[in-house]
Amino acid sequence: MVLVHCTSDHRTGREITARISAGVRTEMGWVDAHPPLVLRFQRLDGRRDAADNARRLLWRKNPAKRYLAVTDVPVKFCNHPRA
Repeated sequence: MVLVHCTSDHRTGREITARISAGVRTEMGWVDAHPPLVLRFQRLDGRRDAADNARRLLWRKNPAKRYLAVTDVPVKFCNHPRA
């Protein structure tokens, strides 16, 4: 499974950070298969949350034009809760 944790910056919310990692979900939690990739980008649509903005940027309908070219495993986009 590929997991994309998304957060927006605390001050203005304009910059989104996506932490992309492949791994396995076990009873103990998430286990990364490799060190995560971190992507920072400007918010595309202010009406949507961070996960929806990352999905629009990385996961296009046409598989040939996707930035995140994963076809064999599920991809989950989620908002990271603020601490």
